[in-house]
Amino acid sequence: MTNVKHTFILIISFVFLLCNSYSQEYITPLKYNHNIILNKSKITNSPNLKPVFPVPPKPFIQLPFADDFSYAPNSIYPNTTYWLDSMVYVNCGYPIAPPSVGVATFDGLNKYGYPYTPNSTNTNAAQPADTLTSVPINLYTKGTVTLNPTFNVGLSFFYQRAGRGDNPESIDSLILDFYKPAQQTWTNNVWSLPGNPYPNNLDTIFRRVFVWVNDTSYFHQGFQFRFRNKCNTSGNFDQWHVDYIYMDMLRDSIADTTFNDQTFGYIPTPILNNYCSMPWRQFIPSEQAANASTFMRNNNNVGVNISLYNTDVYSAATNTLITSLSRGPNGNLLPFNTGGWSNFLPHSNPSYTALTLPAFTDSADFILKHYITSSATSTTVPWYFLNNDTVLQTQKFRNYFAPDDGSAEAGYYVLGSYGKMATKFKLNTADTLRSLRIYFDPVGSLSSVSNTLTGSTFTITLWADGGNKPGTPMYRNSSLTPKYLDTLFKPFYEYQLDAMQYLSPGNYWIGFQQGVATGIVVGYDRDIDHHTSLYFDSGNGWQQSQIYGSIMINPVFGLQRTYVGIKENFATSKNNTIVLYPNPANTTIQVKFPNTFSNSTNYSASIFDNLGREILTQNLTRSQINISALNNGIYIVCIYENNVAVDYQKVIIQH
Repeated sequence: MTNVKHTFILIISFVFLLCNSYSQEYITPLKYNHNIILNKSKITNSPNLKPVFPVPPKPFIQLPFADDFSYAPNSIYPNTTYWLDSMVYVNCGYPIAPPSVGVATFDGLNKYGYPYTPNSTNTNAAQPADTLTSVPINLYTKGTVTLNPTFNVGLSFFYQRAGRGDNPESIDSLILDFYKPAQQTWTNNVWSLPGNPYPNNLDTIFRRVFVWVNDTSYFHQGFQFRFRNKCNTSGNFDQWHVDYIYMDMLRDSIADTTFNDQTFGYIPTPILNNYCSMPWRQFIPSEQAANASTFMRNNNNVGVNISLYNTDVYSAATNTLITSLSRGPNGNLLPFNTGGWSNFLPHSNPSYTALTLPAFTDSADFILKHYITSSATSTTVPWYFLNNDTVLQTQKFRNYFAPDDGSAEAGYYVLGSYGKMATKFKLNTADTLRSLRIYFDPVGSLSSVSNTLTGSTFTITLWADGGNKPGTPMYRNSSLTPKYLDTLFKPFYEYQLDAMQYLSPGNYWIGFQQGVATGIVVGYDRDIDHHTSLYFDSGNGWQQSQIYGSIMINPVFGLQRTYVGIKENFATSKNNTIVLYPNPANTTIQVKFPNTFSNSTNYSASIFDNLGREILTQNLTRSQINISALNNGIYIVCIYENNVAVDYQKVIIQH
């Protein structure tokens, strides 16, 4: 199958449905990369981290040259100490089992996260796309030695096709070029490789490449090398991941295959069981994961002892240390090529039972710094591999439930007329559902004026729990159109509910029913797995998703004060005893309290519109509410006694 799949993927999938009625959920490449669009200048406040790299001498960098992109958790662009351009995407989400955390991903998007040719109709051709160019390197001397081809200068790197991204096809390619400083010309294609000739066989391993620098014309000050790719440039397609780039003298292409380097391959799993983010008021101890899953690997050819593994927890707001968690006794870590990831439980599944987060009343972030020390001491590990023994992880608490980490690596959709998708959430205390955040990707027609995906409609639906799957519908919103907030640099559009829903503690499911048979594409996080909380129905009943990842649909909870569907018992027994008049009202609403109400008590009122937004609040010292500034319409007036709701009533304002 050629790159035409990217243009007609929904049509092809729909036709395929006729042959396979059991495969009705699908993954598709994204049109844009909002991780870049949102974070073009992303810098994480990294507590107590070692410098990423030493500053090299100017004007030429000296050998060795090395980059493993382990700074990916706090930078989306290549390190400018070593690279001249920033077209590639540095990330942790797309690769599978990388040599160390973080890779450089080549795709069809520019440095800003947009397609190079967004309106291209020639999707069968591979076009030039990303380039990663080294800074000038001194290949004339190293110390007191004058270099030449006899010094066995070699460049090695690892690559992976697709990973968790889109598979490059046989017409696509990854290319390596060398620069001749004296001639000021590039030697193109000193190494190149086509994409996968078998598109159904996904690439899940990193392969090593070694290239000799053996032409005398390279051995001058100002040598450079560059990677580039050719692919479909109309979207986030045809991805290559490059890692562990290393160039030095006195190398052996056969024996020089391992590094005395112990590192993390991924960011550890979140400290929450079922979410990457949740409202703090819903957080209880059982929501905290008992253990994390970490992926620690040894890139040496002999086993080493991990003498220290700690997790330090910081407040992101103040950068202050909250606690430090020791991860158990020394553990032996076998070479990755024979033993795989660490299977020593205190390190592979470290406990979080001793972690107690401080109480707070609003949104908050915490930074978890994971770091290791091995028996291979820092004196035997080259400086360029010292940083990947530390990885940062951010834990967010917001006003929404999010199974995803906010970064989309793909799009998810369901085929079938009136198909449905729903994600599960659990309320531990009563709360008010006010809106739904959804990441829509513009596969199809996108109006540049309204940022609306045309030709598609959907209906937000809330389901009761039906025995660990969606049950009876509890609420349906009016018909909506997918919104894509490209111009506002926000991947999520927040849909306000027609009427906010006050929900008791328990399990619920929320999502939407589509009005188009070919599906509506929603962002999908491929590196955090909560697929067991995602169900879909394409006409044959609810089925659990079988695709690794997390749907990017986030229910939003909580109001400063709530009114719609209030079911709780008020703090007093005085509810429904207050009289509001006149109704309809013109400029003021009079509030008449019964004699049982104390004159010494503080009373106040809030007025909410039909979207549940609090648009007016005032004290009731004169037992009247000034509404002259409000538009005509239907409102809810809620009365509070000492900030506790005691009554609410519907009022019509008509000037």
